[in-house]
Amino acid sequence: SCPAATHNETLEIIAASNAAFAYSATAFCEEGSNPTITISGTAGTFSSTAGLEINATTGDLDIAASTVGTYVITNTVAATGVCPEVTSTETIVINALPTATASASGATATVVETTGATYQWINCDDDTEITGATSSTYAPSAPGSFQVVVTANGCSSTSACISVTNVSVSSVSLDNVAIFPNPASDVITIAGLTAAQSTITVLDVNGKVIISQVVTAAQTDLTIANVESGVYFIQVSSETLNGTKRFIKK
Repeated sequence: SCPAATHNETLEIIAASNAAFAYSATAFCEEGSNPTITISGTAGTFSSTAGLEINATTGDLDIAASTVGTYVITNTVAATGVCPEVTSTETIVINALPTATASASGATATVVETTGATYQWINCDDDTEITGATSSTYAPSAPGSFQVVVTANGCSSTSACISVTNVSVSSVSLDNVAIFPNPASDVITIAGLTAAQSTITVLDVNGKVIISQVVTAAQTDLTIANVESGVYFIQVSSETLNGTKRFIKK
């Protein structure tokens, strides 16, 4: 004799909070550029272990203002209603720039070594990399001004230019190249060039480039009337010749 009875309840299922985020890179060089942050969840409150400059609201980093080290960054999204607090973490590393202190001793340029580093010496006169000069020491074949790029952990530092002057000038490969007159006053002639194209460079005793030109003949004249009196080096570089000879400007 009892009728059917029903009762309704409303049940709400709320999506759990999501604190996921990521940076465009996780390894940086000190004083380097800042990464871009991508927040795939909700931006809550960002925090980090001490030493990292971080915007607590956006998660943006200031790498240049931070200290070298490894950091754990946390995004904390507060509890909402029945949903508990959630967190997500990312780890980043800020690497120190390697030491790039170069010095000259005798005829050799040397840079302070860094564990695991690679090296590339550069000719400061024309800002070009020197082929094969990839160790912590470099012994040039002629006087000049040089610097070195030191790279470690993806970070690079460049030394100041240093002069290497106490170079024993070898002319073995230029035995058949004549330079006359020597001493010279106004014009010096270079004969015996064997390549279709040669680069002729005049350097002073400090390695400074005084004259540099490309020639395509077997013999060429250099005008040195405006060059100060003293000792100079003529460097010949081509496919068939590579060496240096000394001459005196009267």
